[in-house]
Amino acid sequence: MQVLHELRWVEEEQVFLVEYTSEQLPNWKIRCKDTESTGTLLWKSCLILADFLHTARFDSILELGCGLSFPSMVFLNQNPFAKATAVDSDPESVKLAQSNATLNSKAFDIKRLSFLCTDWSSEQVVELACRVQVICASDVLVDSLSIDSFLDFLSRVSSRTSHASGFKVILSMEKRFNVLLGDVIPRAHVYEDWKSQLESLQKTSPSFLESFEELSCPQVFEYSRHRDLILFQLNCRFLK
Repeated sequence: MQVLHELRWVEEEQVFLVEYTSEQLPNWKIRCKDTESTGTLLWKSCLILADFLHTARFDSILELGCGLSFPSMVFLNQNPFAKATAVDSDPESVKLAQSNATLNSKAFDIKRLSFLCTDWSSEQVVELACRVQVICASDVLVDSLSIDSFLDFLSRVSSRTSHASGFKVILSMEKRFNVLLGDVIPRAHVYEDWKSQLESLQKTSPSFLESFEELSCPQVFEYSRHRDLILFQLNCRFLK
C-alpha cells in the first residue's frame, strides 16, 4: 500500500511543526505543542480519522474534541463544497487549530471551517449536530464517564427532528491496555466498555442505534498504523 504523504518534524519555538509532503496532494503543515493539554498534540487516532475523511464524500461534518482539527481540514480539501465545524472545550487547542487552518489556507477555503470553544454537552453543539450529515471524533473516549457522556450526547441529537435518514458517527480510538484490580492480563478496558455498550444499545434501542461496525480505510499519511487503532461507524436514527 502506497502512503501518499511523507512525514517530517521541525522544532520551532516551543512548537513542533509536522509537515506532510506529497507530489500529488497538498503539503500540510501542522503546529503542535507538548503541553498538559492532550488536544495540542497530533495523535495516531487523529491521523487514521484523517485517512478515512480523505476519501469520504459528505456535505457537512461536525468534529468533536477536535484538538488540532487536522481531519476537518483534510475533509474540506477533498470536498470543496462541504462545510465543517470543529469543537473543543480547550481554548489552547482551538487557538492552535485556528492558526493551523490559516497556515494551510492554500489547501482549502478556511471560510468553510468554523470553530467553537465549548463542551459537546452544550445545547449549541447539539443543535449543530442536528444539521450535519456526519459527527466525527478521535480519542475522545478515555473512561466510562466519557463514554456515558458521548452516548448521552448522541441520544439528545437523535431526539431532535432533522434528516429523516438519520446520521452517521465516525469515531477513532486507540486500544490502550492496562491492568486493573482483578485483571490477570492487561486489557483494553475503554474499548471493551464502549463496544459492550454499543452491542447493548443495538439490542435495547434499535430505533436509536440502527447498526455499528469497525471500518478499514487506505493509509494516506505516514505514521505507524497498527491493529489497535480502531475506526467505528455508527448509523443512528432520529427518534422523531
